[in-house]
Amino acid sequence: MKTITVILALCVLPMYMEATGQIAGKIIDGSTRQRLAGVNVRVRGTDQGAATDSAGVYWINHIPVGSYSLEVTIE
Repeated sequence: MKTITVILALCVLPMYMEATGQIAGKIIDGSTRQRLAGVNVRVRGTDQGAATDSAGVYWINHIPVGSYSLEVTIE
């Protein structure tokens, strides 16, 4: 079984004084500490999400300010 560590810079940053923010983070392999590209990160209960780039980093923009759970999948 592969262990994945999700490093969240779980920043819900106010943007332009609106009630929206951003969730950003980096996905790394928990065993090897290597960055994982192409991992899908989705905000549970919504249709919003993103895939990690070549550095394992993702950004999900224009999220209403609040608390969220994320779903992470590798295909």
